[in-house]
Amino acid sequence: MPLNCCGQKPLRAVSKCSGSHRRSDPRVALRDQVLIPLRTGLQEHLWPFLARQKPIVSVVPDARTHNPNAKVTEDAETLANILVAVFPFSRIDEGIEQALLHDAQKHHFAELMMRIDTVAKDCIDYAGKCNAWVSRIAGEIPGACGLPPFIPNRTGPYVMNCLLAHFVYMRVFQFSTGVLTKREERENWILSNGSYTAAVGSSEQLNQLIEFLNKLVDSEKAHGATLHALEGALRTRFTELSPALDFAIASRRLHGRCDLVSFF
Repeated sequence: MPLNCCGQKPLRAVSKCSGSHRRSDPRVALRDQVLIPLRTGLQEHLWPFLARQKPIVSVVPDARTHNPNAKVTEDAETLANILVAVFPFSRIDEGIEQALLHDAQKHHFAELMMRIDTVAKDCIDYAGKCNAWVSRIAGEIPGACGLPPFIPNRTGPYVMNCLLAHFVYMRVFQFSTGVLTKREERENWILSNGSYTAAVGSSEQLNQLIEFLNKLVDSEKAHGATLHALEGALRTRFTELSPALDFAIASRRLHGRCDLVSFF
């Protein structure tokens, strides 16, 4: 079960964690400016990837890349499709008061915050492993079909190896992918997936490419299963945080001292 969103709007109350507390309740400040936004951020920005509602690897089209070995007569900057892993943690921190977060990590909810931090780090490691896997597949595709990787402004022949590697990943992870279709167009044959062209070449080259992609979808299932197991373990750990966060949010008193000073 995913972490529950309580729907309460975070408050921007000022916390005074020492002194009389007459003008501010530090427990309320920690709840509304740290714990609730944290639970909401985890639910909205991390859970969809662990629940396999969204792919954790994506393709960035027309990304600007730099070639450090370009000659002075060549453009050092080019556009290319690149594979990236999703790291949503900056969005999870949105709306969290950083001074109060530090206080929660150091004093009041140190164990809980350490658990959340460990899960986040392991999610980053998992996303990196997924991206490395898909990138490896992308590197194998051009040689298998005899087509060069796509370069901007090239009319053909070429193969969009990053897009096709991502297609294999999506198939193995059982996301919706559509189908690849082969058709003849003027003097070339084209392999496409919906609106995008995946490869341009001879009929024989595209047949080799299709055969290789079918083999990849089958042969990469074992590696995909290993990643599925990691994903499942992270999903279980994520859901186990739900009652701990709920308990912290419902807590009526704080444990430990505070570092934040009162200004009144």
